[in-house]
Amino acid sequence: PCFMFSHSTHALNFSPGIQSKVLKSSRRQWIGKTSAIVVVSLGPIKAADSFENATPMAKLYADKPKRRGPQPKDLGVLQREKSSYDVDDEEMLPALKTCKSAPNCFSTTGDPEFDVGSMLQPWRPPKGYSPADTARDLEAAVRSYEPGQSGIDGAGFSVVACGVPTAQAAPGESFYLYAQFESLKQGYVDDLEFAVVPAERGSSSSSGSEGGQAVQVLLRSSSRVGYLDYNVNAKRLKFLSSKLRVQGWTAPTIDKKSHTDYFLENAQV
Repeated sequence: PCFMFSHSTHALNFSPGIQSKVLKSSRRQWIGKTSAIVVVSLGPIKAADSFENATPMAKLYADKPKRRGPQPKDLGVLQREKSSYDVDDEEMLPALKTCKSAPNCFSTTGDPEFDVGSMLQPWRPPKGYSPADTARDLEAAVRSYEPGQSGIDGAGFSVVACGVPTAQAAPGESFYLYAQFESLKQGYVDDLEFAVVPAERGSSSSSGSEGGQAVQVLLRSSSRVGYLDYNVNAKRLKFLSSKLRVQGWTAPTIDKKSHTDYFLENAQV
């Protein structure tokens, strides 16, 4: 199960190697009237030799060299530049990590003009959902993931970190989930993140539960090693978004129409 937020300390009770603190943001339309948002800074986490939910085929490659790659040092919800392309714009926002130029990553953080190949719109739960409702659906979707679906992630996955607001949590405190997925043969590890934050004003999710603050979900799925990802990150997010859409979520699929450049580059193999 997920770890719990502590309203009295505004901290996440994560496992060793994971630290958290509270951030005050100045951008009101991002977080509404409440400015407290949890910032998660992840320390190094050693990848297991194999994940328990790996497919049976994983045993055939257990003794093969793995290319897991180093875990990124700046995962989590941190203060980040609104645009890395505009040197005159110094506005900082609480956000997940952006993607680099390689077609092996998707993120809700980036520049809408220059990052069209990797940028996603935040996912939105059904109207009336509280942060706890949103966290529940996200965690259930991730934990129901099927290693080997669409021919990917055959070596399994693990939810490394997970934080859920308690019923007494202050509005604006975010839920954060971090999971690692491993490929079958080469052992490539991809990083997946979700963060629940207050929705921007004027969004389609105009009200939360019982008139509370509406929420939206930031997300990022990225490969650590290589340039192309052979559509792996797209397939993973398509699986998860389809699970949530059945429950009334607004979680657009990723296809050749929405991310043409990504699919064109990955097709050249």
